[in-house]
Amino acid sequence: MDAYVRKYRWDGKNPNSCCPCSIRDEKTIEEVEASVRQNPSLSIRKRIKALNIKKSSKKISFNSRTWFQQDATCHTSNAAMGVVHELFPNKVISRRCNINWPSRSPDLSPFDYFVWGYLKSKVYENKPTNLEQLKQTMRSEMAAISRVMCQRFISNLRV
Repeated sequence: MDAYVRKYRWDGKNPNSCCPCSIRDEKTIEEVEASVRQNPSLSIRKRIKALNIKKSSKKISFNSRTWFQQDATCHTSNAAMGVVHELFPNKVISRRCNINWPSRSPDLSPFDYFVWGYLKSKVYENKPTNLEQLKQTMRSEMAAISRVMCQRFISNLRV
């Protein structure tokens, strides 16, 4: 392993750009790995403080109870998932896991998908020609969604 490992995180301002972040030495990597194996439920913030990792690395904010790993093939390989399952037993949300999560799925509920799909079909029936017309059509179609329609959708959900 190189002494310098480069990692990237998404910049908060532009979703199409990356900010380089780095873990500078193998010793830090080993310390973090040992810390995770010793106590997987310890929050990232507490782990950073305990390991005295430099402030520049603290800029990434983490939820203390959730670790999200994207669905790229290398992240869901049998070898990678074996380690993840070992570190986070019964807490993994991913494809082929105890809590299934569809590939490339945003954090939307089935109801969100229904509403956006329905709105898109209704809004584009009128073929809006400018932004104001689009906004107005969206507002009126959103207001037209009835309680009965929502109840029908919910009753048709399969759990």
